[in-house]
Amino acid sequence: MSSHDTTRTLGTPCVFVAILLAMIPAFASHKGRMQVVEGRIVAYASALACINEHADWSMLIKVSHSTRNTSGYVRVNFTLPCSEEPKWLTRESGPQRFRLIRDKRYDLVLEEFVPCPDKGESSDTSTNCPVIRMWSLKPGASRQEIPFGQRVPAYQSADLPQVPDV
Repeated sequence: MSSHDTTRTLGTPCVFVAILLAMIPAFASHKGRMQVVEGRIVAYASALACINEHADWSMLIKVSHSTRNTSGYVRVNFTLPCSEEPKWLTRESGPQRFRLIRDKRYDLVLEEFVPCPDKGESSDTSTNCPVIRMWSLKPGASRQEIPFGQRVPAYQSADLPQVPDV
């Protein structure tokens, strides 16, 4: 075997390994790793508008075994075609397992009502802005158990991903 053949034989695996190592940051930059959370859907928020034939939804899950999550709830954002509704929307459901991906960008204080647009200090928004509940309760849930005013960790569904607004 000549030295030229040895270089060719060793060079091919080295190039392959170099390509794999170069791809690691692309996979590592994902929002978070997938995790399974067990809990019960207690409320949902549907989109007020349909964009690009898709509507954004959120569901609020009461986590069964919460150790690190102080509120005991997680918010899960997902997208569905405008003509569809989640299958669990109108029926009472017990604990389920959800495959979720952590997304800290959307960790927000849970608001009970749709916020009014800020029209400046001169206008009175209390008379111009209708009171619209943001969250609808699932059958069997109570409004008192929802952690309004608390920061709730946000996730995306691994099974119902979000479609980007274009």
